[in-house]
Amino acid sequence: MTPSQHIDISKVPGQPTLYTITLEGGIEIQAYVDPGEPGRTNQVHVTAFDAEGMELPLHAATLSITPPGGAPFEPELLRFGPGHFAANIDLTAGTWSFDATVHAETGQVLTASFEQTFEG
Repeated sequence: MTPSQHIDISKVPGQPTLYTITLEGGIEIQAYVDPGEPGRTNQVHVTAFDAEGMELPLHAATLSITPPGGAPFEPELLRFGPGHFAANIDLTAGTWSFDATVHAETGQVLTASFEQTFEG
């Protein structure tokens, strides 16, 4: 885990678990796995926000995902908005690690990490 990050986890019934990762300077990375159900294709979403809560335009992003007991991989990312990327992954039960690196148009390079356990 990145030492300079703080993670808030929001769990709302019927919604994906939302990870809000606050970095230095008040920048936030929000991430979630939708629908978060093993045994099917899910989308991992990563969105960057500036300190005022506005979407932070990104030049590029990478996502390294480590499945339970497996090797890390980097899925193809699809752009959903100026600061929003997503990837389709085939999810299995267990604990997954997600490491996002985003390149803001301001020149900042930001990293955020979270883990999520999916019940089979």
